[in-house]
Amino acid sequence: MQTTIPAQAAERAGLKTSVAGPALIHSTLPVYGQIKLNADRVARAVPRFGGIVREARMSLGDTVMAGEIVAVVESNQTLVNIEVTAPLAGLVVDRNVSAGETVGEGATLYTIADLSDVWVDLNVPKRDQAKVQLGQTVTIYADDGGPATSGTISWISPISSAEAQTLAVRVVLNNADRRWRPGLFVKAEITLSEVTVP
Repeated sequence: MQTTIPAQAAERAGLKTSVAGPALIHSTLPVYGQIKLNADRVARAVPRFGGIVREARMSLGDTVMAGEIVAVVESNQTLVNIEVTAPLAGLVVDRNVSAGETVGEGATLYTIADLSDVWVDLNVPKRDQAKVQLGQTVTIYADDGGPATSGTISWISPISSAEAQTLAVRVVLNNADRRWRPGLFVKAEITLSEVTVP
């Protein structure tokens, strides 16, 4: 049986046709996850000695350079001012200090993160864990309506979550434009296989 649609009706309905040809068919697994700080690019600014904070120079969100002075602490032992410097270049993501307060040796005054790349930890359901492998391509979608981006699975947790019955897999994502903000949830698709068909 054949159905014929007048050209004008097809155009109004938005119907289009084309000749079938070779194509690449992707088998994908939809998953959800969360953007996190890259723990390899996070450092703490700490004083070598305890004392009174004379200066707390940085605020949340400030950009710092490696070696930049972020605080000045007067040592309890010597009464000498000691400069606390940023151990790496990045953004101040946590502040636990105010001028005038007393801090102990090794106390975390600031947490600084390099956000040039981030981790995307995805949760794979128990039934699909055997399908996931290192190096598989992952397409990640943001809720901001911007374009999707892709990466590869670089780490698979050796332990599953007992509560959620999921397996965590990780994608390291370039974040030079700081579009991917740690803490946000994302949807992703893991490419399980690609088949070329005639």
